[in-house]
Amino acid sequence: TMAITGSGWSTAHIAVIPIRGTIDGDPLGPAEVSNTPRYLYDTLALAKKEKNLAAVVVYIESGGGDMYASTESYRLIHDFTSETNVPVYAYVPRQAYSGAYYIALGANEIIADPVSEIGNIGVIMNRLNTYGFGRRIGIQMESIKTGQHKDAGAQWKRPNKADRAIDQRAVDVMFEQFLQAVSSSRKRYSLDELKLESKKRGGVTSGAWFVARDAKDKGLIDKTMTLGEFLVYVTQNIAKNDKRK
Repeated sequence: TMAITGSGWSTAHIAVIPIRGTIDGDPLGPAEVSNTPRYLYDTLALAKKEKNLAAVVVYIESGGGDMYASTESYRLIHDFTSETNVPVYAYVPRQAYSGAYYIALGANEIIADPVSEIGNIGVIMNRLNTYGFGRRIGIQMESIKTGQHKDAGAQWKRPNKADRAIDQRAVDVMFEQFLQAVSSSRKRYSLDELKLESKKRGGVTSGAWFVARDAKDKGLIDKTMTLGEFLVYVTQNIAKNDKRK
C-alpha cells in the first residue's frame, strides 16, 4: 500500500496490485504471483483489512492469457467493487490485451497512458494438427474410443467439421461472456452492438487493439494520463471524497 496525506484531510492508503505477464491459474491453485486469480483473491483480502483504505489501483501490464483465469480475476475485482465502497482504478502503462483488458473491466474506472495499447477483445483456441504431415511420412493415429467425438482435436486426426463445431461452440460461449462484461462496464455499447462490432474490420470487439487515445474515443477506457498524472488524479479524488464526509 501507499500512504497518501494532504492538507485538511487524514492519512489514507492506496492498495496497489500489479498484474504482469501471462494470466493463468485458478483460485484453488498455488499461492504464487503467476496464479492470477489466487493472487488477486489474496491481495484483495489483504486490502479489505487495511485501515483507512481509500482506493485500490490494479496496475495492469499483460498481453492476456487463459480465459478461465481472466474471467475469475474479473469477477474478483467486480465483486470487490460491489461489496465495498472503495473505488478501484485499473491503470495500464503499456498494454492490456484480451484477458488483461477483461480484468480491467472489473474496475470502476480504466485509465491508461496515452501511448499504451488496449483491446484485442476476443477468444482464440489454437490446436496443432499434424495429420497432413503424418500422411506424407507414414505416421497415423489409431484411437480406441467410446464415442464419435472422444478424440476431437487430436493432433494426428484429420480435422472435420463436426469436431470443429464443438470447439467453435465453446469459443462462442466464452466470447459472449466476455462481451457481457464489456457491455456491463462500458455503458456505450449494448450486447447486440458488441456482437455486430466483432464482425467489422477494426470493430472494438473484432480482436483489434487500439492506442489508448483511440480506445478512449471508442469508449473502451475512461481517461488517458501519464502515471504521474494518474497518481495526482487518484489523490485528488480521495481528498474530495474525504471532504464530503
